[in-house]
Amino acid sequence: MLLYSVDIMTAGSLSPVVSLPTMLIAFARCRRDGSFAGLGANLRFAAVIVADRLLCGVGSSPPRVLPGRRR
Repeated sequence: MLLYSVDIMTAGSLSPVVSLPTMLIAFARCRRDGSFAGLGANLRFAAVIVADRLLCGVGSSPPRVLPGRRR
C-alpha cells in the first residue's frame, strides 16, 4: 500500500490515479510497436471479452444463475 496514512476508502479511491496513467502509457507503447495488430484478426474474441466486462462488471462475482454455484 502506497498511502499508509490514508484510510482504506480514500486509498481505494486514489488507486485509479496511479493505475490509469500507467495503463495509458502501456497502451500507447503497444500501439506504437504494433502489438495490437493481432486484435484485428481476433476482433470477435476481443468484442466478447469487452462485452463480458461491461455486462458483468470488473471484479464482480459470477451471477447466481450459473449452475453448480451456491451462495
